[in-house]
Amino acid sequence: GDNQARQKTDISNLDNIVDNGEADEILARDILCYFPLLETPRLIDGWLKKLRKGGKLLIEGTDYEKVCMDVYYGNLNFSDFHDMIYGKGLLKKNCLSLSGLTKYVRENHPRTQVTLTRFDGYNFILELTK
Repeated sequence: GDNQARQKTDISNLDNIVDNGEADEILARDILCYFPLLETPRLIDGWLKKLRKGGKLLIEGTDYEKVCMDVYYGNLNFSDFHDMIYGKGLLKKNCLSLSGLTKYVRENHPRTQVTLTRFDGYNFILELTK
């Protein structure tokens, strides 16, 4: 295992952790949904700024577009839908989709490559390479 000490930090500002252009990889797992939707571009922009050339940003989360489609088609009951949208603990503040995040990156970071998009049920993985 990795013996490096882990520390708590404000994930929206990594300045005290890594300099710009120095990170090999940043993993944002189930994080973006707990920030207001209008903060999403600032977060992604900030994380991409920290990556070195060839560095990877992995964003994982729930694809709420898929969730809503399954509710519409009757494949997901309301109780499960409610838990996905509002969470069971911390209050979720926005509902993202893989297609929306991919579109944002392609439009605003044309030099960043979308190197992987994958679904596992309602969860998605978006891998970006700088």
